[in-house]
Amino acid sequence: MAKFWIDRQHSKIVWPSSDDPVRYLKIERVAIANSDSEELGYRDVIRHPGAVVIVAYLEQLSSVLFIKQYRAALDREVVELPAGKRDVAGEPPIVCAARELAEELGVAATYIEPLITFYNTPGFCDEETQVFLARGLSSVDIDPQSPEEKSAIRMIAPLEKIESLISDGVIIDGKTLLGLFALKSRVAAGLSKVVSLDSLDLDQFVSI
Repeated sequence: MAKFWIDRQHSKIVWPSSDDPVRYLKIERVAIANSDSEELGYRDVIRHPGAVVIVAYLEQLSSVLFIKQYRAALDREVVELPAGKRDVAGEPPIVCAARELAEELGVAATYIEPLITFYNTPGFCDEETQVFLARGLSSVDIDPQSPEEKSAIRMIAPLEKIESLISDGVIIDGKTLLGLFALKSRVAAGLSKVVSLDSLDLDQFVSI
């Protein structure tokens, strides 16, 4: 299993740069007018194409699938719901969700439906995240897209254990917290559609 860390000696700020590999982000200096003053205010805003999060739920086991992967921003591994940015032009969010589910977990779903939409950090970024519920799960070829994903651990946890995983600090990721809260609310209200039975190879998943 690969280990990851930050090489600070060779790290540097690369934005703005015309050949920046992180081309999906833009920083815009926004001028703000208001009715009480003729003077404009300015804010630096990060423009983001948006993201999707997938709550992969096994109904027969009342369990949720996760990915544990290294996150450079925190310089540590994080337990998360599978997710990804909407960086394919013209791709509908639900198609993006299905693609990310296969890439990160090697899972397909017979039924995917919207759960919630939220804004991650509206104080300085316009990133909109759409959360989807995936059911009727089956195994497909996994297709990791980065070194971190290639070394990631696929995990599973029962829904009844989620609160303790949060209180014990195992789950610390914001989008994951919101996705799990939305799932528990949806399950409590009653799932809306009968789907095919799960046929997932659970040998590839580690219990949390």
